[in-house]
This record gives sequence, structure tokens and C-alpha cells, in this order.
Amino acid sequence: MRVTRTSALVIAGLMVASTPDRADPVALDLQHRHPSGLVPDFTGIETTATEVRLDLGLVNGSPSVAILHPSDTASDVTIGNAVLYLVPVQDNATMTVEPHSTAKGRLVFFGLLPNEAGPLHVVLNERGSSSATTPTPLIELDIPAEIVAASRQG
Repeated sequence: MRVTRTSALVIAGLMVASTPDRADPVALDLQHRHPSGLVPDFTGIETTATEVRLDLGLVNGSPSVAILHPSDTASDVTIGNAVLYLVPVQDNATMTVEPHSTAKGRLVFFGLLPNEAGPLHVVLNERGSSSATTPTPLIELDIPAEIVAASRQG
């Protein structure tokens, strides 16, 4: 029997989905600078057959609240034809980031990941906007296939 401990991760001071601790994530240094002043910095990735876990830091340089996951939108990752959806964040379902603040956390996406490696397309707030004045920024970026392949756990 293998025992793993779980980590509670935090975004904007609130709990995020807990996942078993595993080997260290593969390091990333991918940023998406949104015109609204929000800068997500993706710092790590882990993948399993059924999960993609992304570590990130958030800087909200805007004078307004940023809402990354409004209740009427989807956030997901895709690899090939497979779509994995964001596991709801406990106590902060809209993933709100206060003005002029920073936050760190882990996003967990759940679904069936194909065995073949491919680039991972990340979308946060699919109905969001690219406007500099939006409170709901659209965040999209691609993680290269070789990094996704290296991040695969068991």
C-alpha cells in the first residue's frame, strides 16, 4: 500500500482542489500578458492519464478585480481531440483576483488524456475578452508537446 499526502493549494487566499503529492512538476516559464493588466505565469505542469495540473502565479496590475472563471463560462485544456475541464475551485469558484495583488496556486483539469503526446492548449475563461478594460480576461496559451510528454506521471 502506498500512502500519499495531499496538498491544499491556494489562489487569491482561498482553497483550490487538493491533489496527491507526486514527483516535482516539470518547470514552465510561460506567461500570457493580458491587456487588462493580468499576467498569469505558468510555472509547472504535471499530467496523468486523467489530470493536468498547472502551477501558476498571478499578478493583477489592474485597478479592477479580475475574474478568471465566471459561472457562465468554461475553462479547459485540449490535447488533440481530448478536452479536460477545470475542477471547480473550492470557495472561489469564479477565481477572482483582487486589484494590484498577486496569487499562487494550482489548477486541476480532469478528463481522459490521450496516450500520444501533443501540444496542450490552455483556455481560461473561454467567453472572456481581450479588451484592456474587461474584468473577465480571456487567457490562452500553448504548452509544447515535448514539455507535456516530460510531465507525464505514472
